Amino acid sequence: MYEVFFAQQRDGQRGGKGANYYKITSRASKPKPFSSFIAESILIRSTDKLRDLLQVIIDFHDLGKYTSYFQDYLLQRDTVDHKLKQHSRFGGYAAYHFLKGKDEKTALIALYIIFHHHLQLIDIDEIAYKINSESQRVFEEQVKGLGSALEVIANELDIQNIEELLQFPDEQKIRKQARIWVRREQDISDYFLINYLFSLLIEADKLDASKTSLYPLKEIDSNWVDKRFGAPDLPGFQNLEGLSNNELRNYCRAEVVSHLQDDDILDQHLFTLTAPTGIGKTMTALDFSLKLKAKLRSEKEHEAQIIYALPFINIIEQAIDEYEITLTEKEIRILGHYQFADVFGLQQDSDDETDNYHQKLMKLDTWQSDVVITSFVQFFETVISNRNKLLKKFNHLAGSIVILDEVQTLRLDQMPLIGATLYYLARFLDARIIMMTATRAQIFELAEQEILDDEGESIESKELLSSHEQVFSLLERTAIHSLLDSLPSEDEKSVQFAEEIFEPRWQTDKSCLIVCNTVNRSIEVYEEIKNYLEERYD
Repeated sequence: MYEVFFAQQRDGQRGGKGANYYKITSRASKPKPFSSFIAESILIRSTDKLRDLLQVIIDFHDLGKYTSYFQDYLLQRDTVDHKLKQHSRFGGYAAYHFLKGKDEKTALIALYIIFHHHLQLIDIDEIAYKINSESQRVFEEQVKGLGSALEVIANELDIQNIEELLQFPDEQKIRKQARIWVRREQDISDYFLINYLFSLLIEADKLDASKTSLYPLKEIDSNWVDKRFGAPDLPGFQNLEGLSNNELRNYCRAEVVSHLQDDDILDQHLFTLTAPTGIGKTMTALDFSLKLKAKLRSEKEHEAQIIYALPFINIIEQAIDEYEITLTEKEIRILGHYQFADVFGLQQDSDDETDNYHQKLMKLDTWQSDVVITSFVQFFETVISNRNKLLKKFNHLAGSIVILDEVQTLRLDQMPLIGATLYYLARFLDARIIMMTATRAQIFELAEQEILDDEGESIESKELLSSHEQVFSLLERTAIHSLLDSLPSEDEKSVQFAEEIFEPRWQTDKSCLIVCNTVNRSIEVYEEIKNYLEERYD
């Protein structure tokens, strides 16, 4: 059912400004319109069904703030009953009743998302345990606390039978619905649908609560890399021997960006870029991404955010420096989001001088920028997560261009899950993903072998540097040649290693490096060599 939401995502239709909702600041004051934070969402603007569902979630999620209990808490009046001032479940019940006559699964999704918009997400089938007699008592007291606000709610939501929605739901029915969904009907698209809607809601909620402005993605000149290094040209011959290193870098960049002229390039979502270290992959990927971004803008009327993820802090900081040197336009915001990111070092704009620390941190945590340079930890813990804090930025993955560098550093046992997740991210959220490496890690192949084959799915990725084998052959690389007649096995005793392999080659006036596969093995070898030498030389 929900795959239709995503199947229509590439039709390029323009949408309106999305939804507005209201947040009560005082019982006597006029509701304040909430700025639309969903205007540029590629999925929201392309399907009415998904937009309508989000509108309901937005309209109802803060409904409980109309109660006198929450208003007393907000205005710091009287003694606050902390159970009665809670508002998430109240709005969830109303949204559920509003939607259940149209579609029970949609109603359950709205209930689930609103319930948890201040919490971590839990398993769907656990939600029924939150609907109990104590919850019913709290809800019924909260309904009594609405008073004259009931008429205001009806007018604001344009729902005249609002009282019919303020009913406590049937616990057994919801439990049964959740069980059927989880055991019989669940699909991987549900994960991306729920996290996407949840992310849109909580990001907007937190930006509004902190009075942090939304950053509108800007058009970026697609020729910035050309301005720095010159426009690349493909040589009129296939033999690359004799090219200097700079000429070889130029050739590789030219071949990669030439694929943007392919007729089906916008239908392709998964790319690999296999090239040796030192050949300029960072700038080549940026050049391709900028030109792809321009093509998406021109042909799909969509402004894509560029997300560049790397494994190590030192190369993240190097990448930030290189991007800032290349993208020199003042209006473009580049954001570095990793463990040691400087909150106060965010690129300045005309409004930033008045931002406080919490607003700057919110901009960082919600990726308010044109280009994000982040760590693998931040990226993958956002893609695969149930945590409220991390999911604020999940919606930014929709329609994005993602560059993953040095992917061979990922753990082997994690590669199947990561590969499958990237495949579904591209399929359901229309992301374009570029995986860069010098060693051609078999991430997509492992994903097919371990996960996707059983689902009847297969991955078709496009190699952007099809001549990579020829390029590798031109470069001098280090070769390792064993000086041993036979290699020691892992089962070989360390004392035997010390006596037969180490001592004959060790010189007392030089250092020695021994590389082991595990920490325990290195400790064991060290202790045996130390004991062996002490016995013979003391």
